[in-house]
Amino acid sequence: MASESGKLWGGRFVGAVDPIMEKFNSSITYDQHLWEVDVQGSKAYSRGLEKAGLLTKAETDQILRGLDKVAEEWAQGTFKLNPNDEDIHTANERRLKELIGETAGKLHTGRSRNDQVVTDLRLWMRQNCSTLSALLWELIRTMVDRAEAERDILFPGYTHLQRAQPIRWSHWILSHAVALTRDSERLLEVQKRINVLPLGSGAIAGNPLGVDRELLRAALNFGAITVNSMDATSERDFVAEFLFWASLCMTHLSRMAEDLILYGTKEFSFVQLSDAYSTGSSLMPQKKNPDSLELIRSKAGRVFGRCAGLLMTLKGLPSTYNKDLQVNRENMAQALSPDMLATDLAYYLVRKGVCVGWLGWRSEGTTGGVGKMRGVPTTEQGTEAASQHCPSGTRRCHFARLTRPLGKPCSWLRPKGSPSTSCRCRSYRPSGAAPPFPLLPLRAGAWAPEAQVTRRSWLISFFPPAACSRVT
Repeated sequence: MASESGKLWGGRFVGAVDPIMEKFNSSITYDQHLWEVDVQGSKAYSRGLEKAGLLTKAETDQILRGLDKVAEEWAQGTFKLNPNDEDIHTANERRLKELIGETAGKLHTGRSRNDQVVTDLRLWMRQNCSTLSALLWELIRTMVDRAEAERDILFPGYTHLQRAQPIRWSHWILSHAVALTRDSERLLEVQKRINVLPLGSGAIAGNPLGVDRELLRAALNFGAITVNSMDATSERDFVAEFLFWASLCMTHLSRMAEDLILYGTKEFSFVQLSDAYSTGSSLMPQKKNPDSLELIRSKAGRVFGRCAGLLMTLKGLPSTYNKDLQVNRENMAQALSPDMLATDLAYYLVRKGVCVGWLGWRSEGTTGGVGKMRGVPTTEQGTEAASQHCPSGTRRCHFARLTRPLGKPCSWLRPKGSPSTSCRCRSYRPSGAAPPFPLLPLRAGAWAPEAQVTRRSWLISFFPPAACSRVT
């Protein structure tokens, strides 16, 4: 759920964001054209939450009606952006909350902008690939019709820009039509790889709340489901592949435009471009410039630049693990901090019926760093809601501080609340989250009802060396 500032994030942050950073970080001017697919994805996800028992039928209907109103405002041009609208997802959810109230906060349960934005992008690209394919085939059919009508026209064929052999003009037209036909076939292959559903992958570790990804796939008409949540939320291969395709297609269009520019010069005088697609000179009245063809030729360079720019960006992005790093298991274990399990605690509270949109995760000692996080609700409403689900005698949900023994019973962290259960929920299954192997189970008895948690025992129990060796 969006925070009071209208953002979908907040957590440990207590200070305001610098206005310059706000503008630098904002993408709403670029991604607002995704409004339709963002609403489409949210509708499907709300139905998934209902099936998982996280929304009632009445809440789902309320959200769907609100999303219809949001879409209507976008379509009619009456949607008003807010200065705090960081991106299209924030804008839509902020407006949804204005329309239907606090129920809107439940829509983002278990969903991250990581899987939301890549789902939106795939939906938008799939739709536009279909449009491009239709336009490309229209061009090919026009070229074939023109070749048929002008099949008896002969003209000199060239190699090295020197006259070579006499050929039919239709042969030249069809030489470009055949190249564009290959482009159309390649686009279908690209579209097939775009048409894979990432929704339900969460930020990186999947969705353990039982949201049925097969239901999401069917609702959004995807052909398949991603099988690894880390890859699903971070990979942009499908964008790069589309830009490869666009670069090659623009190469073919640029070559055809260059031929027509050349054949339209006085020196050749083979073709004459229509006045509708030409411009003149402000100084020389006799000029007729083939600007339309020149722009096709120049825009090819822009597409090439976008493709190269994306590849330069992708090549510098690290994944969660890099092979060229020296593996040090002890240092890896020391790097684990309790705040990394804040999301698992949020999932625990969701299973207990708490709307996690009410809660914030306050850093204990703002200057002390992220390593001292506690799950402490920051509002009176959140405190009361969270305390109802804590064990007897523990009025605040302190979550496994590893710097010293808790001195608290840990029975409340067992099944349906323990990190091991949450991790096991994230093991791969067709309708579940993405990791293709079960994550690390706890050692038997490590979470006995009265167990005292220390940093060392907790780490060994949660990440036994034998289990670590299976994944390093």
